[in-house]
Amino acid sequence: KPLARTYAMIENENSLVTGDANEDGTINVMDVLKMKGYLLGTDQTVRNADANEDGVQNIADMIVLRDYILNK
Repeated sequence: KPLARTYAMIENENSLVTGDANEDGTINVMDVLKMKGYLLGTDQTVRNADANEDGVQNIADMIVLRDYILNK
């Protein structure tokens, strides 16, 4: 299930946590900052930030990450 619906960290088939943009094993503000860098074009290395699992990494994923952190 997408992070947006469950507000739970979910491991995908590569043992990465969905939404864990910096791949440190936890979802926190650092993931939001990593995603922000990706969206602004200053960071090209985001692989795991598709928090709403719609197949693209965009502002919607950053909003889901932010909401997850605020509702933990």
